[in-house]
Amino acid sequence: MVLLGGYTLSQVTSRESARRILGRAIPEITDFDHAFAAHYDELLSTAASPSAASGFKLSFYPVQVTLKPTDVINHSPAEVRQTLLQRTADTVYDKGINAFSRDGKPVRLGSSGVFSGPWAFSKALSVLNPGTHKRVVSVTKIALGVAAFLGLIIVLLGREYNRIVVFSMALLFAAVPGLAVGGAVWLGVQLVFGTSSDPLIGGTSDIMRDVAWYVVLSYLIYVALSVGLVILGFMLERISDMIANSGDPARAREYRQT
Repeated sequence: MVLLGGYTLSQVTSRESARRILGRAIPEITDFDHAFAAHYDELLSTAASPSAASGFKLSFYPVQVTLKPTDVINHSPAEVRQTLLQRTADTVYDKGINAFSRDGKPVRLGSSGVFSGPWAFSKALSVLNPGTHKRVVSVTKIALGVAAFLGLIIVLLGREYNRIVVFSMALLFAAVPGLAVGGAVWLGVQLVFGTSSDPLIGGTSDIMRDVAWYVVLSYLIYVALSVGLVILGFMLERISDMIANSGDPARAREYRQT
């Protein structure tokens, strides 16, 4: 269970996955598309100025990201938008809620209480960051070593037991609770946040829902794999019994009767 949970979370908290998840939520949280369209001409003129040769930041944008002239010049608006969105997602992934600081100081939630929109947004971003990813990867490596050691014990002591069925049932027992938890979190986000008109709450729910849905899909794969291996194990066992009994007519008749 720890191995599957750690592996799943290590995948969803990786930079590549977080970039996709944050990239879908940022336009709603920051009013990205409106700001991009309204200031696109300003963006072009800034990129073309000599002072921007080593990189420039956007004064109108709530996240402090750096672009280079080569990211803008000779590129279509759609390509520039994608580049800016990717840089924004990377910055938010690295800095969390502090990516929205205008002066470089840590962002304080002030009077925002527990379960408020800013609090939920901060907690959602605390899941998708390099620190969480690194810790989860470390736990996963330890769990992999322990699982491999226990698997070796089963191989050595299993003797006549169908090892494929034993391992696949262990996988199934570990996957079903994770699937239930992922589904419960996804449903809980739907019920608690719903389709709020608040951009911050809506973006937060998008992040949490995407993470939960990633977990659900991953565990569905684990469950399907384990069920397939269980079926394969019983089929191989039956074929092996048929081959072993085919040379003994008496045992073959007894086998067919059973």
